[in-house]
Amino acid sequence: MESYDKAYFLGRLSEVSRKNNDLSGVGRELIALLNDISSGGRVKVGYVSGIITSDGKEHIDRNIALLKRNTSRIREAVDFPVFSAADIFHNESYDKFDGIEEHEWYAFWKNILKSGYVAEIFMTPRWEHSAGAKDEFAAAGEAGIVVNHTFASPDNPEPIDIDSEA
Repeated sequence: MESYDKAYFLGRLSEVSRKNNDLSGVGRELIALLNDISSGGRVKVGYVSGIITSDGKEHIDRNIALLKRNTSRIREAVDFPVFSAADIFHNESYDKFDGIEEHEWYAFWKNILKSGYVAEIFMTPRWEHSAGAKDEFAAAGEAGIVVNHTFASPDNPEPIDIDSEA
């Protein structure tokens, strides 16, 4: 049973990068939203990590679509708020933030993961091929976040099975 307003959460997520022109503004607003949706940390929030840019610019749209599908499937499997980079940074956002250095993205996501509001991270298939996802995995470990690995089954290429590392 859904214990949060999913439409409200997703709507607010989609506005975070549209309203801000710099990564620090996005981070402040996202952390404020996570505080709000988690009731000050009393409700668990999950983050979905996966490959976006590591396959090259020509595959970003495909990888974002996969991340969105994987996030949607994970939302169906859990009863708490879950988000991914694809909920925040839309195709036009990637253009807006195109000049951001890789280390700045790493620092951004580390700050979000270490904010105290993310309780679980879901690593989607092929995450280990993404430098950013590997960095998020490490940050999650440092922050004591429960790490879940999602797997695709042979008869269903979309990940639905979730294994947890407590």
